[in-house]
Amino acid sequence: MKKLIFLLVFNFIYNFIFCNDLELNPDSNTIYSWPDSILRKVDFTPDTTLNFILMLNSPTSITKNLGDVSRYRDSTQDLPDVYLKGDLSYIRLVFFPGDVKNNVMQFEVGKSETKLNKRYFPGGYKHIQTESYIEIGDSLPWIISKKGGDYTLIPSKEFRILRYEISDFKTNSFLKRYNMPVYFAEYTFKNDKLEKFIFGFEYP
Repeated sequence: MKKLIFLLVFNFIYNFIFCNDLELNPDSNTIYSWPDSILRKVDFTPDTTLNFILMLNSPTSITKNLGDVSRYRDSTQDLPDVYLKGDLSYIRLVFFPGDVKNNVMQFEVGKSETKLNKRYFPGGYKHIQTESYIEIGDSLPWIISKKGGDYTLIPSKEFRILRYEISDFKTNSFLKRYNMPVYFAEYTFKNDKLEKFIFGFEYP
């Protein structure tokens, strides 16, 4: 029954966008004429894994599946990182300064053909997705049907960038479980196709 309801909601959203040729409202933080009564019923659920094996705030999952990546970290960045390049997508592992070794606090995934002047860790995955089955190439309505309408639209001339955030630490069990003040997820679209996404915890 839940699967049927989800498919009906997604079909409605998809047809609503593409059959009505919606555009972004430059003076708004949302896509105008959006059916809020439908989308507000979809609760935002945070992703914490890639391919069901790489996990946020879990050094064990990183070491077990990738080995010791700490020696490849680019420590010249404000937040040290490591890049893994796969056939279709790259993964950026983001660490917090002074944290436990191999403890990833943010994952970024983007198209492999994106030109990045980075040194890549020797390894990667052919197919990359989150536990909610989000991956590069997904459509804008598909992401919103999965993550809901409680997003902020980040201004950009070339891209559509949707940002979701959880910051109510006092009342949110997810943040309390990880003992982190803010969780965020950003989805970057070009021609309504997902080009890049990043999710994880903000550096305190």
